Amino acid sequence: MLLNRQPTLHKGSIMAHRVRVLPGEKTLRLHYANCKSYNADFDGDEMNAHFPQSELCRSEAYQLMSTDAQYLSGKDGKPLSCLIQDHMVAGVNMCIRGRFFTQEEYQQLTYEALMHLPYKVKLIKPALIKPKKLWSGKQIFSTIFLNITPNGLPLINLTGKSKIGPKNWQKEPARNAKVAPIHGVDMCESQVLVILFINWRHFITFS
Repeated sequence: MLLNRQPTLHKGSIMAHRVRVLPGEKTLRLHYANCKSYNADFDGDEMNAHFPQSELCRSEAYQLMSTDAQYLSGKDGKPLSCLIQDHMVAGVNMCIRGRFFTQEEYQQLTYEALMHLPYKVKLIKPALIKPKKLWSGKQIFSTIFLNITPNGLPLINLTGKSKIGPKNWQKEPARNAKVAPIHGVDMCESQVLVILFINWRHFITFS
């Protein structure tokens, strides 16, 4: 199906999508990554749908007009498909200090991101060893970048400025490690150090 939003200002304003009909639904659902091409903001925008009538039209839509073929803007070469809204919030919450994942969660998230690879996925060592193996959110992204980087090329390294300061992501004051209880695998750095040197007296390598 060809989806278009007026005004059609560039070729990214009309793209080909694969459709899945949901019974009982009266509205269109669209992936966040394609919103920038349409300048869509979910405030009642009107979209026009066009259905190819021949195999030749379908072939052209798959090869020339699919969302994967409209990744870069013809104006300045900047990406049209990007991660916004929920993707950014999820990424920050995963990488925030003190966020750890169990071995099952780490492997499941890594598998969902790299399941398309035809070769064996490389895993990295956990950030915490005792009392149980735990991986940080940053290690999940490091595992993904490690496996998608072609052989012979350096690993991805990016430094940039954020529009939102780190204090805006803090929902509650920092916990006191001496009195605050530990719930599950959500621990702050001070709690990890206290547990390290007082309770178990083991050395743990942070990454």
